Amino acid sequence: MKYWQLQVCLANELNIFEKYIGEFDIIKRGQEIVPENIVLQALSDSKENLIILSNNYLRSSTTSDLFFKESNNKIIKTIKILEAYKRYGEIITEVFDYGSVELKQ
Repeated sequence: MKYWQLQVCLANELNIFEKYIGEFDIIKRGQEIVPENIVLQALSDSKENLIILSNNYLRSSTTSDLFFKESNNKIIKTIKILEAYKRYGEIITEVFDYGSVELKQ
């Protein structure tokens, strides 16, 4: 995972990013790879949950009730961000960039 991706995943918990990364120039060094042990530690501290939907998409657990009413989708499972990363890899950043990501079968 690149530094910018980890920062995106922890955007609501920047204190965790700062705890593991410290002061960091994301503009200059954001494309560099974060050591895997730091990614795992930072994501394990996160309280962020993601949801797997019946249409096989991964979304943030903060998705509004209106979305479910309009899309006719149901929550299949709620998982911690660390589990999502271990299962799906850095593609999880698309949840934060675009609102959801389709999970490949």
